[in-house]
Amino acid sequence: DARLLGDDVIVGVRPEFATLAAEGEGLPVTVTRVEDVGRHRIVRTDFRGSEVNVIVAEGAPLPAGACRLSFDPAHVNVYADGWLVEGSAA
Repeated sequence: DARLLGDDVIVGVRPEFATLAAEGEGLPVTVTRVEDVGRHRIVRTDFRGSEVNVIVAEGAPLPAGACRLSFDPAHVNVYADGWLVEGSAA
C-alpha cells in the first residue's frame, strides 16, 4: 500500500502520450478548441476547469464535444511538492 506524501500532488503527461476516444475508459473531457499546426493538431480539452492538451496526427478522426481522455501509463509522471515520485508510490 504505497501512499503519496505531499500537500501538492500533480500528474504530468506530455500531450503526445494522451489519447481521445468518443467513449470507453478515461477521464470525461470536453473538446474546447482544435488548432491545426501542420503535421498534427493540438486539441484543447477541459477536465473540471483544467485545460488538458492532446496531440493528434493530421487527418486522424476527432470525437466531437464530450469524450474520454486516457494516458499511456508508461509516460505518466507524478510529482509531490514539485519532486518527481518514483517507484511503486508513483
